[in-house]
Amino acid sequence: MSKGCLRKRWQMKRMPSVQRVFHKWDDWECTAAGMYSPANCVGTDEHVFKVKYRDFLANLDRFQHGIDRVFAEWPISCKNFLTNQNINRVAWIGQSSACIELGLPSSFKGGFWLLSINEQQRANELAENNLIKWIIKHNANKEAGKRLRKDVGFQMLFRWDSR
Repeated sequence: MSKGCLRKRWQMKRMPSVQRVFHKWDDWECTAAGMYSPANCVGTDEHVFKVKYRDFLANLDRFQHGIDRVFAEWPISCKNFLTNQNINRVAWIGQSSACIELGLPSSFKGGFWLLSINEQQRANELAENNLIKWIIKHNANKEAGKRLRKDVGFQMLFRWDSR
């Protein structure tokens, strides 16, 4: 397979832009749910949880249900992470949906690599399509006059022309 073909195969769709939103880490619903703590899975073989994550992502209906739950039940976490273009938002959607559905922390994300290439592509596409829909919906809400973010620290910054 040529280098150009491989690059094109993994190339993501053009994402719509969205204004960055910041929330304090202790406001994130994903933190309270244990997404960043392995304590939920103490005493069991790590491979067992990677296999659970793999099986979850391979079942697209169940994966979609998890995504829907994350978008509905974790609005602060979604705003914080899905507006951050400096992280892998597709991976965050996969890991957060597994956390909310299975109680799996993100430390078992290696289960993704147990999927076949075809299953990886389908899972990535599902997460990516949901990300695009989320961004479009929240940009529309912003345009309709609904606030997407708090002006954290805005008043502390001076506006000046630095030319």
